[in-house]
Amino acid sequence: MSETICPTCHTAQYATAKFCSHCGATLQPATSASRRPTLLKWVLTGVAALLVVSAGVGALGWFQLGWGAEYYNNQAIKLSRKRDYDGAIQLFTKAIEMKSDKQYAYYAGRASTYAEKGDLDMAIADYDQTIAMEPSHWTAIDARGLLHLQKGAVDQAINDFTEALSYVPSSTTYHYHRGLAYQQKGDRAKAIADFRKAVELDGGDSDKAREQLKKLGVN
Repeated sequence: MSETICPTCHTAQYATAKFCSHCGATLQPATSASRRPTLLKWVLTGVAALLVVSAGVGALGWFQLGWGAEYYNNQAIKLSRKRDYDGAIQLFTKAIEMKSDKQYAYYAGRASTYAEKGDLDMAIADYDQTIAMEPSHWTAIDARGLLHLQKGAVDQAINDFTEALSYVPSSTTYHYHRGLAYQQKGDRAKAIADFRKAVELDGGDSDKAREQLKKLGVN
């Protein structure tokens, strides 16, 4: 039986009905124009179904391949901000397991959460994965360097900061971080050079670099 569309609630009604069975609105007699939305909906639904079948994945498959991973990532970030680190790690792990094209970012998110939790080894391992997938991810390289520095692996930290600087040579932060590493190593001259460069660049960590120079007795 042909149908007409209620102009008020947009539900499908029998063409012979005078009033909408859903909202009670007065219906217009069915015409080819009034039936067109329903027909168009059927056509679009059929095309969409064919596309999904031809791609070999269902709606859940699309969710799992992309949208689901991003959903888990976003929820993990929210939990991490609330300091629910274990919950965040579980969700980051689910995002990682979906193997989307943003997998490297989910490893970085989990690494950051492990670091916040105090599990430095797991954090470094996840940053290793991030950098293996995205070698120019200088933020992850710098973050890994800070973890190495925190663990006392000064040479590894210096290597990471130097690599990060190879991508962003004008980074005040990376010069400052490398200056801290040289200072911890006892290489006063190189520490001063990096702190001075950080001050010269006049970025976000310039004031911190200036303070370190004062502590070293350098104007």
